[in-house]
This record gives sequence, structure tokens and C-alpha cells, in this order.
Amino acid sequence: VKYEIALQHTFFQSTISPSIDIITSSNLERLLYHLSGEDPQMVVDFYRTISHNGKAHVPQKVKDALQENFLAAFATEENTNKTIMDVFVKTGYLIDPHTAVGYYVAKNFGNPKIPTVVAGTAHYGKFVDNILPLLKTSEDKPSYSVGELMDQASNLTSTPVMNKLLTAMVTKKVVHTDTVSANYDQISQMVIEFAKTL
Repeated sequence: VKYEIALQHTFFQSTISPSIDIITSSNLERLLYHLSGEDPQMVVDFYRTISHNGKAHVPQKVKDALQENFLAAFATEENTNKTIMDVFVKTGYLIDPHTAVGYYVAKNFGNPKIPTVVAGTAHYGKFVDNILPLLKTSEDKPSYSVGELMDQASNLTSTPVMNKLLTAMVTKKVVHTDTVSANYDQISQMVIEFAKTL
């Protein structure tokens, strides 16, 4: 019996924590490598098959290791938003939506007798347009620039400290202003034109 991982005909739901959009992540590649007993050919075959068929099978020992070591759960958008607010109100620490999902799952589906560490996966500054309205600091988010939202977030909390590289990026001059439709031919032409300027 083989365990199938299918990536074809997948529907992506837009959320404030869009981490599932990386279909062929290097994390999955490394995980399969280690769980297969460091079998590079199994990983190569898996990715070759999945790129051609949209799905692939893993050996039983990989399936068993996945089921033994991982628990899968999710948080709704409402759960995520409430978790961000609850953690901030209780601790003064502002977490990002990805971390909020992990925290929610650990709190609600983990074993309360086992100490759990939730590792933050992103900086809240990348999500200020979604987070600040939750905390009622930004009533009309479309009217604020990204820089203004970053300033509001910096004034709201110092834990964690606002990411300096993120702040620096917001203040940089915009150098690319061209836009292109979501059309393969137009995108290809735009890339070709850009490459000619290099």
C-alpha cells in the first residue's frame, strides 16, 4: 500500500496566512529525504512523478513516519484573528497570522500535559494591513500607506521589535512602476523587454 500526495486540481483559498501556495517546497523535499532513510532516488522519482501527474506515491515507511510524527489541523480565519487579538491582549506580544495558526492548533489540539513551544514563523510587520484593523488601530485600512501602517504598528508594541529591513524597504524609492495583465504572452514579453535593458 502506498500513500499518495496529490497536488493537482488544488483550490487555494485566499487567507491572511497564505503559506500553502508553495506547492513544491524545499521543506517537503528535505522531509521526504530524511523519512525515506536518506534515499535521494526516491525523492527524485517523487518529484518527477508529481511534476508530470500532479500526484505521487511515497513508500509505506514514509507514510508511517509521517503519521507518527505529524498532527494536521487548521485554524479558520476567525480563529486566526481571535488568536492574534487574544495573545496581544494577554501578553502585549503581536504575532503574525502564520504563528497564530500554529498557536491555535497547539492550544486546541495538542496534549495540555506536554509543554509546547510555538516557533514564530514570520514577522507581524509583513501583515500590518490585516492585523491593525483587528486591534482597532486602523479603522479604514485602504486610506493608509504601507509606511503609515508600519509606523502605527511600531507605536503599538515593541514586542517583537519592528524588523529594520522591513522598515527600510518601505521607505525605499519605487523604481519599477510597470504593470502587466495576468496573461502569459504579456508577462513573457515584459520579461523579455526587461532583460534587454540589462
